[in-house]
Amino acid sequence: PARWLPAPLTSFLARDQEIAEVSALIGRDDVRLLSLTGPGGVGKSRLAAESLPLLHHRLGLPISVVELAGVTRGGAGAALAAGPGLRGEADAGTEELVEFLIAVPHLLVLDNCEHLLPELAPLVTTIARRCRDVRVLATSRHRLGVTTELLLPLAPLRLPDPGTTTGSQESVASVRMFGDRVRRLRPAFAVTADNATQVGELCRRCDGLPLALEIAASRVAT
Repeated sequence: PARWLPAPLTSFLARDQEIAEVSALIGRDDVRLLSLTGPGGVGKSRLAAESLPLLHHRLGLPISVVELAGVTRGGAGAALAAGPGLRGEADAGTEELVEFLIAVPHLLVLDNCEHLLPELAPLVTTIARRCRDVRVLATSRHRLGVTTELLLPLAPLRLPDPGTTTGSQESVASVRMFGDRVRRLRPAFAVTADNATQVGELCRRCDGLPLALEIAASRVAT
């Protein structure tokens, strides 16, 4: 189901509960559009990608991922129409897409929507109204603003409290992720009494954002 996605190069940590929640929500009969929202770098796209195998098993639908980050304004419709089953049809429009989805329902994953909201909202509304068996999973910093939209805000990873001990820090999600990424560069790295304070402060300064933690970990070698 995830053949449109590059294979992840890093482990996926601390989001098992969120994957289960995505599957449970989008599997409900009354949910046609689920939007994962949150600040940049919080892990919305990765959560959507990691949820696909479970969603495919639960829904039994073909999955098509439409990456919108590089799409400029005015191009949302063409990007969607060139997605599921219509790749190569340069002149395919909304009507062709809708007719295809009526005949062959899909799970549409719309990734990085925030800069195209005025265009996407009416398109997704049309799909929701006319394609009864289609489900849409969107990632965006802001809600799409569609009537049928259900929001799932994604929070940053949990942070260690100031003054916590080394042992208790190792179970905190942000510290676990930072340590995992550092060990890709320095396999012997561990959170110890000597560095626990610095690691905890670094995680807090990164606000628990996975992208910020990855960047910080990549600079440990320097």
